[in-house]
Amino acid sequence: MPPLRAGIRELGVWGPAAVLIVLAYGVVMRNGAWFWPGMAVLMAVLGAWSLWEGRGHHHPALCVSLRDGLLGASLGVALYAGAWGVSVTVGSVIPALTSGLAVVLEWAALYPLWMQVVSIAFIAAGEELFWRRFLLDRLYHWGLRSWWKALVVSTVLYASVHLFTGSPWLALAALGFGTVWGAIALWTRNSWTAIVCHLVYDLLIFVWLKLPGY
Repeated sequence: MPPLRAGIRELGVWGPAAVLIVLAYGVVMRNGAWFWPGMAVLMAVLGAWSLWEGRGHHHPALCVSLRDGLLGASLGVALYAGAWGVSVTVGSVIPALTSGLAVVLEWAALYPLWMQVVSIAFIAAGEELFWRRFLLDRLYHWGLRSWWKALVVSTVLYASVHLFTGSPWLALAALGFGTVWGAIALWTRNSWTAIVCHLVYDLLIFVWLKLPGY
């Protein structure tokens, strides 16, 4: 494909994705009144866009299976347990560490439980499909030629967009969790495992159990 046509093609891929990302992390996540429905819609569109534009690329794969689903759920519970441990130890010394959680829980209180659950499902799926599947694959084929290098770059970008929210602690959390979810997708070679892990973790920490003090 000639360079000009290739450039136009890439602009057509990344232009809409960039708009969705700015709206999601730069606008909606700064306005609690829009948070759950706004993020759900934007991440659903971003996830669908990633599936469409990423067709033909299959690493990590997206294979819905009971085994990987149960593994993802178990890892989500383990991740929540780790967050709980950090909260009662480091969090008691550095309260700002969980300040991002407090903000999200305040926003969550504006909506009924069913909307929170549905929204989390769309957000978890959309983020994993874009950041830890589509972008990961593109970075690999753009020249990194290492899935783990691609994970580092995609995770840094994922954390960086969370800076739009104005919370460096939220960006730090995104850096840590993005690394974990990306590693799970690469380790199992299946984005489904990471989606379920992300979903279960978010449901536990934002809806069902939360963290001590919340």
